Amino acid sequence: MDIKGDVFYANFNWDNILIALKKHKVTFNDLPKYPSVRRDLTLILDKTINFTDVNKVIHKEGKPILQETNLFDIFEDEQKIGADKKSYSISLTFRDDKKTLKDKEVDKVMQKVMTSCETKLKAIIRK
Repeated sequence: MDIKGDVFYANFNWDNILIALKKHKVTFNDLPKYPSVRRDLTLILDKTINFTDVNKVIHKEGKPILQETNLFDIFEDEQKIGADKKSYSISLTFRDDKKTLKDKEVDKVMQKVMTSCETKLKAIIRK
């Protein structure tokens, strides 16, 4: 064959793959008709608070338009934010399946989220 590079080979037993696929139900959703809105939030918290706790508070206050949260940065520096503190930067994605969201609607939910984080988690909102 005069092949100079590495050759890889895989042999799949399609009967076993099809049997395995029958056990898993695949569902499809339509693509969203209305755009999503993304907002970022940075919280300064005690080191003892984990993201799971923060995420629960955010999702409780963000219902029903909060679709997703994503932790994209964790920062710790005693001199910049204090001893035993850490900073979480979180993106929040909002969408309504029935209409286009207005800034006022998202701002209202964001305010609820921030207030709840301040009271329940003793968070400081970083601006």
